[in-house]
Amino acid sequence: VGESLKGTYTKDKVSITELPDVSRIEEIEIASEDFMNFMSDAFSLDLFDKGKLSVGESVTIITPLNVPIGPYQFTIDLENTYTLLKIKSKKAEFTIVSKVEMSSDFPEVKFEAIGDGSGKCSYDFKNKRIISRTTELAIAMTAKFSEDAEMTIIQKATTLETTKIK
Repeated sequence: VGESLKGTYTKDKVSITELPDVSRIEEIEIASEDFMNFMSDAFSLDLFDKGKLSVGESVTIITPLNVPIGPYQFTIDLENTYTLLKIKSKKAEFTIVSKVEMSSDFPEVKFEAIGDGSGKCSYDFKNKRIISRTTELAIAMTAKFSEDAEMTIIQKATTLETTKIK
């Protein structure tokens, strides 16, 4: 079961007061238009490579993410390969194969993660949006503190996402 952002939404701004798994944060204010544009860009994908994808063909999208923590960086690369299964009623069905790699430049701890997964999604042609997606992802994260101290965490997650277009 996932958690949601907690806060308020008004006509002019989104005010986020609590994030999942964070006990206390300062209030963050984001203009509603900026937040909606960010969310729109995050979920808008051209899976058809400008109309050139046929049944059985694939498109790969790599999403890089750099997360600064103080003077250091976490680098995360998520690679999703979407293979077109069928087209019906202005919607397309895809299978998804995912790979993730993560590293950091922390000098005290060598941190790495790798993972893979699979899933499926339904895609709306008109709005260039994934309207439903189910994925399973397994990630092995390793933190090496010294030559004789290492910690490995294996995480498995199943995600169901849906989007309503009005």
